[in-house]
Amino acid sequence: MCFEDSFDISCPKNNNDKTTPPFFKTAAVKCKACAGESQVATDLDPVKDKYSVSLKWGRNMVNNGGTGSLVEPFESWVVLMVDDYGRNYGAAGTGVAGNNGEVDITLRSGEPPSCCNPSEYQLNIRGDWKTGATRFMIVPALKKDGKIAYHLPLGIMSNPFTDKTTGSVTEHKGKLVLTVSDPAAFLKSPHRFDIMTDSIATSAGLPREYVHIESMTLGRRLTELDANMRRLAKHGGGALNVAYKVLIPDTYQGAKFTAKSINTEKLTSHMVAKAAAVGMKDFKVTGVEVKPVVTQTITGETTVTGGASPMGASSLIIAVVMLVAGQQLL
Repeated sequence: MCFEDSFDISCPKNNNDKTTPPFFKTAAVKCKACAGESQVATDLDPVKDKYSVSLKWGRNMVNNGGTGSLVEPFESWVVLMVDDYGRNYGAAGTGVAGNNGEVDITLRSGEPPSCCNPSEYQLNIRGDWKTGATRFMIVPALKKDGKIAYHLPLGIMSNPFTDKTTGSVTEHKGKLVLTVSDPAAFLKSPHRFDIMTDSIATSAGLPREYVHIESMTLGRRLTELDANMRRLAKHGGGALNVAYKVLIPDTYQGAKFTAKSINTEKLTSHMVAKAAAVGMKDFKVTGVEVKPVVTQTITGETTVTGGASPMGASSLIIAVVMLVAGQQLL
């Protein structure tokens, strides 16, 4: 489905590396995202050879003689660092399961299969930029045993990436414990990253690309919780632990971010509404404990550590990125 019946390839000249794959000489790969080509990947991280960018793209499209049709024969997408010829320099992101580099294919409820939504998939990725790479490339992929087993050799590419090395970014790290109706089921949902990333950005009035997830796990048993969590648990459900980062560049003109920046009602209602839109009709958020936020300012290649910001008694912060780094085996 995704390749022409025949195509031409060639070996690069003066190549002494047997692992170097050949180059395509014809446009043989027919499957690609329907939107997102040549997008600008703006770097938020001022440290040299580090990147923090946000990418968006649409569903998988098969080009049949100039006529495109939307199909989903794959179950994941992978973001790679490549050069101008599409040569792969590695998966983008941290390589930590559940964070960065890959996103599962999840169709949005109610949208017709012929609709190309240019922001169907949104991914915030952070990591180390590879020498020789010049762009990000987004490609459909298949999984085996929870890991990426295969991805297409070519996909859509971003504009050339410019590594930011000036200015500064303020990093806010925090943790929170949510009381939700079924935390185990929520963690199994392929929509969990999208739901939580969008919810915290909306509730704090921040651009989505500023929000990053560190981890999301089941909470401790009730017998191990403190008095505050016992009180929250009376509303029903279980605990969901979230560790997050909010990265704010020096160009941001909004208010300073603290634990009190989150509007609890907006976050809860937005999270429940987005969960319902993807079929999680009974999902509820009934409580939250916000931990202190630790802040540091990163300037170029120098990091200056700050302190913890005050914790709001009724604040609620959720930050997740729909990012999963998978091992690519092409």
